[in-house]
Amino acid sequence: MKSLLVLLALTLTTSAFARDNNRDGRMGTNDGGTIIRIEVGNDRDTDSRATMKRMIQLERAVRELQNRVYDLEDDARPQTREIKVYTCETTSDFGEGFLGAPALTELEARSNAKKACMQRRSSMFCENVARCETRTEIQKI
Repeated sequence: MKSLLVLLALTLTTSAFARDNNRDGRMGTNDGGTIIRIEVGNDRDTDSRATMKRMIQLERAVRELQNRVYDLEDDARPQTREIKVYTCETTSDFGEGFLGAPALTELEARSNAKKACMQRRSSMFCENVARCETRTEIQKI
């Protein structure tokens, strides 16, 4: 009876360990990714192949850890930024007001105001840009 319990415990322990370790020494993480599992070696080991293998495995693990840290830092950065938006208005010689489309530069906003006027009037009546306004908007990155 005791031998059956020992055998059962050994089987459960081995199968649990096998689930955590893939053939290349990787372990699963809570977020669904995998990481390299580092085995602590013998410092007195004189086999240069084993030492080199441990160094390469350690370098890979450090690189993966570094990549995970970079991913976390990218997620922590703000996903928005402030931008200035210009809107200009022009008046025709007949006193009509035309509002141009918003733009990221004042020059483009002035041009948009003149275009709005020229859609209804001749270009010779749309030379005066009456005023331009600036506002700050939040833009997603």
